[in-house]
Amino acid sequence: MGTMGHEKDKCAPMKAAILKFSGIFLICYLICLGLFTQSFIGNAAYKLLRGISTKSIQWVLPSAHIESQEYIDPSSGKKDPSAMYLVYGNPLLIKKAMDEARKSGQSQANIPTRSIVFRLFEMFLVPILFLISIFVATPLTIKEKLKGLCCSLVILLLFLVLRCIILAMFNISNDQIGIYEYSNGTMDNLSFLVSVFTLGFNMSLAFVLWLYFGFRKSSFSTYFVSLFNQLKS
Repeated sequence: MGTMGHEKDKCAPMKAAILKFSGIFLICYLICLGLFTQSFIGNAAYKLLRGISTKSIQWVLPSAHIESQEYIDPSSGKKDPSAMYLVYGNPLLIKKAMDEARKSGQSQANIPTRSIVFRLFEMFLVPILFLISIFVATPLTIKEKLKGLCCSLVILLLFLVLRCIILAMFNISNDQIGIYEYSNGTMDNLSFLVSVFTLGFNMSLAFVLWLYFGFRKSSFSTYFVSLFNQLKS
């Protein structure tokens, strides 16, 4: 009985730390979600993410006409800043359509472009806010938290932007607009990546980054090593 009581006493600090971690994480995540529902903060974040994703795709696919447009919710008819249209087309076909409209005296041209919807909240903010909240809750010094969080955010953001680029490459090739038409093998690979890089994968990546840059340097790591050694003995 004494041995069992002693082991329970050893586990008590760990249980308290886990409960504290869970509470801080949940509160921080809810606060972050609340902040980004405010129009000023949310709109600024969405504008930044919209610019980053669009400029990155333009840089990787310079031969395509790439732009972003505001998303209109079809059910309400209102603008939704948490999403955007990525508009793409063949510059030669666009120029041809504009020249033909000009020659025929039309005030408007039927521009041959296509578009896909990027839901910025799910694609970017959900995993980013999860990562921020889990680092805030982790028992680390402020310096270690900031260092680990910054490294993790950079890697996560690069991956999320890469996902946007892959989506753009797949859709542009699939629509066969005369540029960036990839082989069947390349399209199979892009299709596989599109199916794998889901929200669940993004959250898993954020969690793995926290394990490497946060968890292993925290007191949690010491607790788990101690518990593992107890189980072995």
